[in-house]
Amino acid sequence: MSLRTLSVKPLTLLNYLILLLLSIFAWLQWGESYDSTTWSRFITAISLILLGYQLLYLKIKKVSFYDFRIWYMILSNLFMFGRIYVNVLDYDNILSAWSIFYSNELLLKTALFVLVFHQALFIGFNIGDEKQYNYFKVKIEKPSSKIYKCGLLLMIVGLPCRVITDLYAIRSVQATGSYTNIQVTSGLVEDFAIIFVPAVVYILVSRYLKKQTAQLMFVAVIIYFVIEMILTGDRRYQIIGCIVVSLCYLKTYSEKILSAKSVLLVLAAFFGLNVIFQLRKVRDGNLTGVIDFFKGMVENTRNFNIILETLTEFGISFYSVAGVVKNIPSVISFQNGLGFYGAIPSILPIGFVAGDFFKKVSISNTINAMEQRPVGATLIGDFYANFGWWSIFFVILFGYIMMKMLLVHKNDEIYVQANYFSMMYIFMNLIRSSFYEVVRPAFIVLVFPMLILYLIKRERKIKYV
Repeated sequence: MSLRTLSVKPLTLLNYLILLLLSIFAWLQWGESYDSTTWSRFITAISLILLGYQLLYLKIKKVSFYDFRIWYMILSNLFMFGRIYVNVLDYDNILSAWSIFYSNELLLKTALFVLVFHQALFIGFNIGDEKQYNYFKVKIEKPSSKIYKCGLLLMIVGLPCRVITDLYAIRSVQATGSYTNIQVTSGLVEDFAIIFVPAVVYILVSRYLKKQTAQLMFVAVIIYFVIEMILTGDRRYQIIGCIVVSLCYLKTYSEKILSAKSVLLVLAAFFGLNVIFQLRKVRDGNLTGVIDFFKGMVENTRNFNIILETLTEFGISFYSVAGVVKNIPSVISFQNGLGFYGAIPSILPIGFVAGDFFKKVSISNTINAMEQRPVGATLIGDFYANFGWWSIFFVILFGYIMMKMLLVHKNDEIYVQANYFSMMYIFMNLIRSSFYEVVRPAFIVLVFPMLILYLIKRERKIKYV
């Protein structure tokens, strides 16, 4: 039986069955204690089987290579289970090294919750009209002047703010020689810096540029982000920006994924891993200059463990969830939704009157201070901190809303793709950030282009009256 003969509806029911079985398994194993080798092996097996099933499901649905769900599920697994995979491969017994902070029982609980979360979110991603996922099969041939103009206006605002924000961060880090002392701008400059990548996306998707110009723009953006990572040690928005811009460029100007360019993509990916590996050294030690950074990269090319080192670096996100599970509700009560409804007012510039309110909203700030280990935040930790295991029902709804926001403007094939990649840039950050951190950026990236396009459309109507 071929994949095409399988019906999606039974697989949809299978999604819920898998969620139920995972929940039962988690309940049975909750509170059990195994050594790190034992539990990391069966968690690795389950996570890889689950990811394989999810990717197979999307293949049956004939989902595009550029689809948000593919990249989100893969990256979320790497960021959550990277260190567990490394532990199983016996490359670095990193789990035992952290046992003084987190017991094996706690880490197992965390891993079980993450598995159930992944499947619940995946279900939410796939609720809705089957036809809504066909937009990437549309080949955009005719340039769109309105999307191009929107992209230019976004660039006029976003690029200067991006540069100002990055120069401020570079100066603060280079002055102290340590990533931990990085400082960023605040206010409207930081808010509008986030639209730099959406500006690039709108310009590329418009197909208004010649292919050679688009290539130059694409390469320039990637180089800019790489240099920024080297000089600051920061990487979350930069890496995701590189991924989204790359996917956008490939979709718009190079439909053939398996081509001679694949070799260049593999080399670029290896270079990216090398950068991440070197950044890990930078963040753990003193920040040096660009020349020393590239010398370190040359030395790294002789190291065949770059992939494992990258997994180790990505996998630290797991501990941000572990810190939440450790302290909630034993030390701090569940937030009961504060982390979500309390983040909505952050859309407005009211930080000067909010006081410490938003610090309470983003629970990871409190947890990291208590644990004295700044391991960041994740959406997974937010849901557990707010609702515990009851959050699984809300996770499904959240996944559904995310897909709806990605696919607004369905009547405009070019606009829907531009918005899709732009919102993808924001939502991918939820793998490594709290809900509070993406609320205002999501609002700006969704509404600002909408407002610009409305004004462009209105101007055209006035012109032809």
